Amino acid sequence: MKLFITFAILAFLSVVVSAAGMPDTVVVKKSNDFITDADKNIKPTANKMAAASMSHKKHAAANLKCDQCHHVKGNPEKQPVCAKCHKGETGAKTVMNNSCMKCHKETKKGPMKCKECHTVALAKK
Repeated sequence: MKLFITFAILAFLSVVVSAAGMPDTVVVKKSNDFITDADKNIKPTANKMAAASMSHKKHAAANLKCDQCHHVKGNPEKQPVCAKCHKGETGAKTVMNNSCMKCHKETKKGPMKCKECHTVALAKK
């Protein structure tokens, strides 16, 4: 029993320590920044919408595990920047529709409309 309690405390502390090092508000952007000449079939986003933002604290409070968003399959380095792999228009829609919106709809929690997350105005280049 003591071993179980010790393990539970260590697991809790590891979550608290890792959560303490992450920024609260994250702006999901840069889906065009990682497109290279080798990515001939990737169409850049039109940037018609504001960038999406999300709160790490709210997601952590909802008991989401890091790898529910920062997936491991095909991402052994646990790359935190979605756009490094999910590039351009298709990549951005894949992340938003298959991850963010899918989870919000399944749990019936969180924003359900585009402009509830797409709130951060970015300066035009």
